[in-house]
Amino acid sequence: MPRKPSPHSLAVQADRLSLSDLKQLVAYLSEQIQERELTDSDDQPTPEAGWRSEYRKCGKSNCRCADGHQLHGPYWYRSVRQGDRTSKQYWRKGKVVDR
Repeated sequence: MPRKPSPHSLAVQADRLSLSDLKQLVAYLSEQIQERELTDSDDQPTPEAGWRSEYRKCGKSNCRCADGHQLHGPYWYRSVRQGDRTSKQYWRKGKVVDR
């Protein structure tokens, strides 16, 4: 098993990064922290953390949701901006799934 780098050596390496690389690293680390907080917790995602729930139709004509009264869900998702595109990330069984 590889040794973990010390916080000091990580800070020295971070000091060598350009500003844009450092911003990318911060964004990446923020996503990793959010995902780990979700997977380490058995709790449902919350609106306060940027998550929303939705109910949906599946599209099958003979399903209970076809008339719009009993939709499937709730499905928890959040909108994520990647460059000029926006996509949804869904929360499923303690992990985040891109869609």
